Amino acid sequence: MERIPQKKRMANKYLIYTVVTNNYDKVPRPKIYQGFDYWLFTDDPYLHVQGYETKVLPKSSDPIKQQREVKIMSHQYTKGYSITIYHDANIELTTNPLQLIRQFFKGGMLTTTHANRATIKEEAKRIVELGKDTQQSVDFTMQSLSDYPDNLGLWETGIMIRDKSIAELEKVWFQLLSQLSHRDQLTLPYAAWKTGIIPGGLRRVLMYSFFKLNKGHFINQPKQSFRIFYSNPFSVDKNIGKAHNDFIKSLNANDDDWIVIQDGDMMYLTDDWGKRIQEALEKDGENFGLVGCYTNRLRGKHQLHGNEFSYETDIKKHYDIAKSYGGEGIEEIKQGVAGVFMAFQYKTWNSVKGFDENSIVFDSLFNVKVRDKGLKVGLIRSLYVFHLYRIWAEKEPWNEKKHLLK
Repeated sequence: MERIPQKKRMANKYLIYTVVTNNYDKVPRPKIYQGFDYWLFTDDPYLHVQGYETKVLPKSSDPIKQQREVKIMSHQYTKGYSITIYHDANIELTTNPLQLIRQFFKGGMLTTTHANRATIKEEAKRIVELGKDTQQSVDFTMQSLSDYPDNLGLWETGIMIRDKSIAELEKVWFQLLSQLSHRDQLTLPYAAWKTGIIPGGLRRVLMYSFFKLNKGHFINQPKQSFRIFYSNPFSVDKNIGKAHNDFIKSLNANDDDWIVIQDGDMMYLTDDWGKRIQEALEKDGENFGLVGCYTNRLRGKHQLHGNEFSYETDIKKHYDIAKSYGGEGIEEIKQGVAGVFMAFQYKTWNSVKGFDENSIVFDSLFNVKVRDKGLKVGLIRSLYVFHLYRIWAEKEPWNEKKHLLK
């Protein structure tokens, strides 16, 4: 008779795990306690630390959020274990965690009550002050969470004890984080509020009687050296050049800050559009005076996908096109960029004396003045946007100008 293989059993019912991606932390050897298994998730197949079983992750274009996914989604990555203890890779276990579980863990999730702040509003301000995320990312996150009453308190997430009853909390938490700031402390309270699954909080002095924090990380996240201001100014009297100038004058902008002007009839298509813009400007922005992007409908074909004007109105097809765009940095072009999307530094706008006012070709004139200063013009390689551009005109929409003269 053929023998039926038995399902492999977990050696222990408790798991301690940590995650390090992009060589962000140096992982110390753990203290081993009976009854616990130890896993190290990493995208480095050559990283082996005695005491940990290595779990190799695929390389990701966003290693920070990859790390957060494994950290947050314990129900998905630690199947088979009834209770897990997660800790950041720069935190070490110093005391038998079985005591922590027996004394303080009541099921669900237990983490550390924040020692210094009680609201996500306070946390958001501090994140920007410390350079742990950009002002743009944090502002977008807070706007997205604006319906939250901010009344549950704040938790530190470097250490988390969990069972499998909180899968719904983890799913909502990671869904928020995947679309918003990578700072997970900002989105945990909102996820708890939405799901009604409220983590338990242990005072830091108690939690760190079982752990110790090694200060700093192996590699620090680079701090953005400029801000990006976005706007799509409008003027009922069609003086769009003046509307642009008035908006820029209202900013407390530094010379190296970037202004992004967008038409009201354009749409970003990918959820990481802001990251694509930021990374391109960080890489090549200092070499350009004016930057545009790719799109579907313009008179100038050099900015069009495949150099062809598109009559396609299925937005899903344009989404698929946008997802296909890649490449780093900015590509230099010899033509100009259209006003559907224009990015430039404050010092550039200042040096060319702003946009021409009382002119419907303010964007073309701005291109000319930038060129006259000897500055380069380019397109962000990874950015494709949808442009409605006179969709009502079935033939030669670039010749349709009635709406500009009303």
